[in-house]
Amino acid sequence: QAAGYRVGLYTSPHLVRYNERFQVNGQPISDTALAEATEQVKTAADTMEDAPTQFELLTCVAFCCFLSAGCDIVVLEVGLGGRLDSTNVIPAPEAAVITNIGLEHTQELGNSRTLIAQEKSGIIKKGCSTVLYHQSGEVEDVVKEVCRQMESPLTVTAPQTLEVLESNRDGQTFRYRGKGPYHISL
Repeated sequence: QAAGYRVGLYTSPHLVRYNERFQVNGQPISDTALAEATEQVKTAADTMEDAPTQFELLTCVAFCCFLSAGCDIVVLEVGLGGRLDSTNVIPAPEAAVITNIGLEHTQELGNSRTLIAQEKSGIIKKGCSTVLYHQSGEVEDVVKEVCRQMESPLTVTAPQTLEVLESNRDGQTFRYRGKGPYHISL
């Protein structure tokens, strides 16, 4: 956004209102934009034999909002897993980011970090850059192999280089790898 791009952001869950899940340039979309996109998606979904899930419907709403708003680039938070997630219908992203992998959703994703890493690595597509939060060797090995297969340059974070300068209700200010300071809200 600072570089002049119109940026969409899709996250879940919301804290107070559904509109928070769909942001353009840091602002939740309007009630009108949400209603218009929802009506468009509902019209299409009503014709489907296999009813989409709530998350699939909301992902489509997000895509409609971002298209209507003329976004240049969009940040999509994967809902569950990655490989079969509805956000993964896009072509190769600029970057695929994989955060810390824990033993959550084991019934859907597998009962080990290795299996979960394989599912989450499904967002890595040929030629996109990948960022991985530094973690156990088993997870990093899976992601490194998928990156090799997909010809995806990999950057592993260096959490030991994070220097928190301030953290409060207004956000966090920090240096990372000797650069900054940077500030993020919440």
